[in-house]
Amino acid sequence: MMKRDNLVRLTRFKVNEKRRQVEQLELMMTEFARMAADLDAQILNEEKKAG
Repeated sequence: MMKRDNLVRLTRFKVNEKRRQVEQLELMMTEFARMAADLDAQILNEEKKAG
């Protein structure tokens, strides 16, 4: 069985890794939302051109 300190250190590492992953996912979501808004603007522009 692991010593308590090692177990705590491992758990903290895992928690920090999950936080980092969540942060990356949030950044991706923000980028996708920006891309979707850009695409919506492009579609509106093309629809206006097409009449």
